[in-house]
Amino acid sequence: MFTFRRAAGRTVVLCGAMVAAIALQTLPASAHATTIVLGANRGSVNASHNQVTVCDNENDGASVYAQFQVSPWGLPTRYYDSYGGGCSTHALTVSRFTVRWSLCEVNGACASALL
Repeated sequence: MFTFRRAAGRTVVLCGAMVAAIALQTLPASAHATTIVLGANRGSVNASHNQVTVCDNENDGASVYAQFQVSPWGLPTRYYDSYGGGCSTHALTVSRFTVRWSLCEVNGACASALL
């Protein structure tokens, strides 16, 4: 009987720890705006995390895009500046698991930030 109680107690503690770990992973991201600068190019996500603006300020023929990675699952989602030499604003839907985003130039460099 003593062994059963001990095993049951350990099981309860283990289950509680797993529930706590899952709860911590699903907490919503704190609401804040982020901006990434890559050369003269600029990308920003608003504080509500529902809009992304991508600006190709270099007008060098290389498109600029913002990329959002749902970690660790899923393919990245990209939002391009469709005007080349201007800015484009897109409606943004991010998962609570989206933790990082990047501003990239096609066939060029990328810069990343936490969301």
